[in-house]
Amino acid sequence: MDSQPRCIVNLTRGSVVCERGFAADQPIARMCGLMGRRLLPAGDGLLLTPAPSIHTGFMRFPIDVIFLDRELHVLKLVEELRPWRAAAARGARSALELAPGEVARRGVEVGDILDVVAGLRLVSNASEEPHNQSCATLDDGANGRDAAASPARLLLIAADRRFRAVATALLTRRGCSVTLGEWTASVAELATREAAEVVILEAGLSPAAAAREAAHLRTLDPPVGVVIVGEEPLDGASSIHLLSKWGSFDGLYEEIQRVRPDRTRRPS
Repeated sequence: MDSQPRCIVNLTRGSVVCERGFAADQPIARMCGLMGRRLLPAGDGLLLTPAPSIHTGFMRFPIDVIFLDRELHVLKLVEELRPWRAAAARGARSALELAPGEVARRGVEVGDILDVVAGLRLVSNASEEPHNQSCATLDDGANGRDAAASPARLLLIAADRRFRAVATALLTRRGCSVTLGEWTASVAELATREAAEVVILEAGLSPAAAAREAAHLRTLDPPVGVVIVGEEPLDGASSIHLLSKWGSFDGLYEEIQRVRPDRTRRPS
C-alpha cells in the first residue's frame, strides 16, 4: 500500500472527494484492504486497483464505495455497504472505499470525473528549483500567436491545501501551467522567477495584505494579472474584488482569462 496520501478531487464538481487517499495496487494490499481496522475516518479513502468488485468480509464497519473506470469516471455508487457483503460494477477498473455517508456528503454522482493529485510541493525564494505542477508547457513559438492560444502560466499562493489541490487539478486540466508558492516568500520575486502571467492569491486572514501584493504585481514589467480569492466575498464597502474560492470554477477560470495580460502586443 502506498504510504503517501494523495488528494482525490472531483473535476466535475470542483470539490474534494477525500483529502487522504491511499492506493492499494498490490495483491496483498488489495486482499487486506480495510480488514482489521476499527473505522475509516472521514476524509480518508482507499483506492483499490484493479478492483471491478469488492467485498467487506471480516470488516467491522460499513463503507461507501465509488467504482471507477480507467479514466476515473464514476460508474457506480454503493452507499453504506455493510460487513459481509459484496459489490461490483461492469467495466470498473478501480474502487474507492470511503467512510459511510461520504458519497452523499461530498456530492459525488455517477458520471463525475475524479482525479488523483499527488506531489504537491511549495516553492520559495530559497535555492531549490521551481516545481511545475502541470504537464503542459509553453510553446517557445507562442509569441507570434494570441495569448489565449498558449497555456496560461499561473502562480498559486494559498495556505489552504484543499484549495491548492482542487485548483491545481482543475486548472491543469484546462491546459494551464500551475506553480505553487507560499506567502513567506516575496510574491513579486516568485512571479518574476516563474514568468507567471497571472497570480492567484488567497486572501486568508488579511485581505488588505493581498490587496497590497496585488497592487505591486500589477506594476511589474512585464505586467502580471492578479486574482484574489477567499472564503466569502467582502462587504460592499471594500474596494477589493474577491472571488469565493469555493464558488464556480468556471468563474475563476474566466477571471484568470480576463486579467491575463496580452504579452503578444508589440509597440507601434
